[in-house]
Amino acid sequence: MPFHIYEGGSGKLTTTILRPGARPTGAQIVMIIKRLVAYIRAYWPQVMIILRGDSHFSCPEVHDYCEVHDLFYVLGQGGNARLNTLGAPLLDQAKTLAQDQDRPVRLFTSFAYQAGSWKTPRRIIFKAEVTECGPNPLHSSQVGLFWNGCCG
Repeated sequence: MPFHIYEGGSGKLTTTILRPGARPTGAQIVMIIKRLVAYIRAYWPQVMIILRGDSHFSCPEVHDYCEVHDLFYVLGQGGNARLNTLGAPLLDQAKTLAQDQDRPVRLFTSFAYQAGSWKTPRRIIFKAEVTECGPNPLHSSQVGLFWNGCCG
């Protein structure tokens, strides 16, 4: 499976790393990130680095590495019953607005959340989306993990 790295300002592909097709472990992801960060910081020591990835990247090893090495990150976060409960009021609000306004609605909120395997609470961005067909089952309870040195 290809692992693509893009430069954020231009969106240009920087490199592609081929890796096994199985879902990588947190340790394997950190090995790749370490090499990339070392290379980037060798040339641009003060540059702000933002790691953006899907939920496969959201694991304690990656969170901890980013936080210790001053990397910002925005990662997909797999939903669960607790996150869905925390986001339910916003989804209800989106449903009401979509019905009242007869148009698609997408709302966002954030809250602190700590999974059992995490050392500390982290900021979750919750998206509630209702389309013409009703709540979007693929995106209505989508969550993302965001870290910029603080929580909440």
